[in-house]
Amino acid sequence: MGIGTCKEGFSLFGLLNRCVTKMGKSLLRQWCLSPVADLAVLSDRHDSLEALMTAPDLAGSMRATLKKVQDAPRLLARLQAQQGRPEPAAFRQLHASIGQLLALRRLAATLAPRAAAEVAAAAAAAGQGLLCDVIDLDRCTPADGQEAAVVHRGVCGQLDRLRDAYAALPDLLTQVGYVMQVTGRQLSEELLELLPDYELMWGQHDVVSADGTAAIGADGNQQQQGQRGAAGGGVGGGGGSGFTAFYKTRSCTRLSSEFGDLMYKMRDLESSICTELIRRLLAFRAALNAASGAAAELDCLLALADVARDNGYCRPVLVEEPVLEIVGGRHPLAELIAGPSGFVPNDTAMPLAGPRVHVVTGPNASGKSCYSKQGVVIGSGSAGMGEVVGCVELG
Repeated sequence: MGIGTCKEGFSLFGLLNRCVTKMGKSLLRQWCLSPVADLAVLSDRHDSLEALMTAPDLAGSMRATLKKVQDAPRLLARLQAQQGRPEPAAFRQLHASIGQLLALRRLAATLAPRAAAEVAAAAAAAGQGLLCDVIDLDRCTPADGQEAAVVHRGVCGQLDRLRDAYAALPDLLTQVGYVMQVTGRQLSEELLELLPDYELMWGQHDVVSADGTAAIGADGNQQQQGQRGAAGGGVGGGGGSGFTAFYKTRSCTRLSSEFGDLMYKMRDLESSICTELIRRLLAFRAALNAASGAAAELDCLLALADVARDNGYCRPVLVEEPVLEIVGGRHPLAELIAGPSGFVPNDTAMPLAGPRVHVVTGPNASGKSCYSKQGVVIGSGSAGMGEVVGCVELG
């Protein structure tokens, strides 16, 4: 720990950081940097730690559920910031995260019903239900290279009709709509009179530029007329070596105008529906923030309870008077290096009516700094952020 990593690795935060979510790690860092002085808040945290330490199986289930929780407010903000139709994976992540938050609340209710009741579960569940009603979470995964559908059938009648038309396109296009390619020259006017249903789509010709490189010239009236003049009238229109003309039937032209942009029309409709869905989901942002904040705090408490259980820490007795009494105190980081059998516990006594200044003397490397820092870490660090501390008694 601390070797080959950043300096923060060997610190009180590094020792206590057993959080499994990014939200929990961020909140634990704030607790370490800004210890609180509100006895009610500290007492509530200590009560929670004691409850979690006495229920290791439930704590394990909570940690397993927390590992699947993502930052729901951030996911919602990411959806709001996306342009066009959001990715289906973003909706699936948001849905799964809300589901895990609700599952976590049910687990917490078995241990602390009052605290669990404060989480706005009804609003979070309503947001999840709205998401399920609009987004087809089961079918929004692409398959066989096809474009994934996002919105449920039945949400928008116009979108359903476009989907049905798009699904019928393969069978329809095998019956009607033909394209013909002619190389060398265009069809003559006489031949086109025999094929009244065909019309020229475009023609292209290999053009040799001034520097000798080949370039492709696309169909255009001026180019075709020039080629027709070079061909001398007669049987074909434009022509020459490397010339290609493409013809399509009038029914193909009509089908192209009716069905050629179906995919883009469907995507535009889905984008509009998703935009409206995200706007409505934003109404549940406050509930998601509260639920995510409760999950982050629970993650911190589970981490602290795990550390306290493994190291045999005890609950401090906090009072408003400026006193400090530590019995069998252990510096958490020094003990980590020396091991439980290699560290000698120390007592510290600063009663209200007693001496307020202690002078510590001794040879170099005898533990003076460790003893001095131990009182700060235990008294104002661990106890000040709601952690149980490394000593036999703290009062």
